[in-house]
Amino acid sequence: MKINIKADNKQLEARLRDVALKQIPFAMSKSLNKTTKYIRDTPLKRYYAKTFKMRDKAFYNQVHSIAYSSLPFTKQQGIAVTQIKQRKAPQVVGTKPQPGGRTAYTGFMSRHVTGGVKLPKGSKLAIPVRSAKTKTMTGKTRKAMSPAAIMHSGRGVILANDNSLGSTMYRKMGRGKNAKLKPIYTLSTSARIEKVYDPMPIVKQRTRFVFPYNFKVALAQAIKTARF
Repeated sequence: MKINIKADNKQLEARLRDVALKQIPFAMSKSLNKTTKYIRDTPLKRYYAKTFKMRDKAFYNQVHSIAYSSLPFTKQQGIAVTQIKQRKAPQVVGTKPQPGGRTAYTGFMSRHVTGGVKLPKGSKLAIPVRSAKTKTMTGKTRKAMSPAAIMHSGRGVILANDNSLGSTMYRKMGRGKNAKLKPIYTLSTSARIEKVYDPMPIVKQRTRFVFPYNFKVALAQAIKTARF
């Protein structure tokens, strides 16, 4: 990015140039923060909503938490840094400390970005059947619908599948002769998680497009309010 400063008075031109140079770190930090928040709240949210069911907006913000640029770091190093990350993920150098507070578990979202194989903590992996409502609005398993809770309730039944590949956990619905078995989990030794969410192309493309304008506006405002 190139910045041209011209004035009829050479002394004024030199002074404006000095002021602009001093205000550049502030403008960089402010405009990058604004750009990052816009990307998180607009194009990236649209992409997320097309990829996943938007159950809870607060959960989206937990998965896409913003670590804003630190102005002191920008002044010292000459670069501005922001970060969109999971709330509990470590912050990169150059960002401001985030406030505390309760956070949701979002670790499982990483596999949707990278893909890979999920392995069980015990002997089997319980994979929810699509028709079973096992999750809360934030994507966390309901306590009463966890595999352990279903089996401990006395209403859980595990039957081998007809194709001899794994087994299925059912939950008894109703009582006595009218009781029916509803499939809740497929039990397997592993699960293949496909890569379905790639936010980086949107972040890069929108940053290149939006940041230059935000920077020019922030620098102009900084020069206007600076002391001469």
